[in-house]
Amino acid sequence: MDDAIIDKAAHLYGNHLKEGENMKVAIVASEAFKKAVAFERVLLRYGASVVVFNFLENACTWLGIAAEEIERILQQLQGQARGRTSQ
Repeated sequence: MDDAIIDKAAHLYGNHLKEGENMKVAIVASEAFKKAVAFERVLLRYGASVVVFNFLENACTWLGIAAEEIERILQQLQGQARGRTSQ
């Protein structure tokens, strides 16, 4: 993924943020940390509170949500995505 795609994706996401809302965005990056920081910089322009994390558990703690529930949801989404790509 190049910088132009990251920039466009961040602007698309940012355009959906409601002005004046206190939006918290956690990005879990691991290997793609530099790209996640680039995404973060664009989202900051939209007034979101954005932090890039290396680990899902830390991101969930910051957001105030249960990491176990998010892990389960992510596994479901990954399963659904695999099902679509294998068809």
